[in-house]
Amino acid sequence: MRNKLYILVLLLAVGCHKDPPTLQTCLIQSVYVGSYTKATYTYDAQNRLSVITNPFPNNRYMTSTLHYGSNGLVDKVEYSGSAGTLDHLDYYYNFLGQIIVDSIYENGSSFASDYDIYLYNTSGEMVEQYGYEDTSSTTAMPSYMISAHYIYTYNENGNITEMKLYDFLYSYNKVDTTNFVQKCTYDNSPNINSNLMNEGLFFLMLNKNNIVTIEDSARKLMQLNTYTYNLNNYPTKQVSVNYSSGGNDTITTTYSYLCH
Repeated sequence: MRNKLYILVLLLAVGCHKDPPTLQTCLIQSVYVGSYTKATYTYDAQNRLSVITNPFPNNRYMTSTLHYGSNGLVDKVEYSGSAGTLDHLDYYYNFLGQIIVDSIYENGSSFASDYDIYLYNTSGEMVEQYGYEDTSSTTAMPSYMISAHYIYTYNENGNITEMKLYDFLYSYNKVDTTNFVQKCTYDNSPNINSNLMNEGLFFLMLNKNNIVTIEDSARKLMQLNTYTYNLNNYPTKQVSVNYSSGGNDTITTTYSYLCH
């Protein structure tokens, strides 16, 4: 009888054991910035981001359409508005699937108005970025000059903890002695920007998590982000306080997802 009771207690104990919940993967569906901006996101049959509607506050681009190459990676983003397709951003990759060049074409031009070159370390981290801009006064033939040089440093989690920006003087094509340093800390949640491919935001996609604080080179706080998360640990609300000499500015961003 004692053995039967022991087996019964053991079975009850096993039956009451609960495995930790399995976190779902979430695809971002919409974003509100304050009360005036709404962006919606559409995906294809492979759950790849395909269309972003009204992604920018000024509404210059009402729609961003992503195109994928034979390697399964985004090779072109078309920006269109009320006047039709305005600009497009092209991506070029190396054999490892890393972006090595992106270039923006504006107003139907066959020449890029600016482009970026990306360099990687042996760990596959993008550590340098060079920006070039067309400084010619005509559309017949572009004249590119280097405009910026970025250097990125990562932590053990694969997040960019420091970004150094060196500006260049167009008139001399030489580095400006002044530079900008930005230091970041992160949460432990999946990066909101991980698949949002847009010009100027590529470095945000590289992070594994979301930025909590941004400080300048003197460790002065520039931005503080506070997040609210869903059950799958994705941010549903972000309150950003931007600190400046003219006073603090607070922006609230909300996110909705489709999780599976």
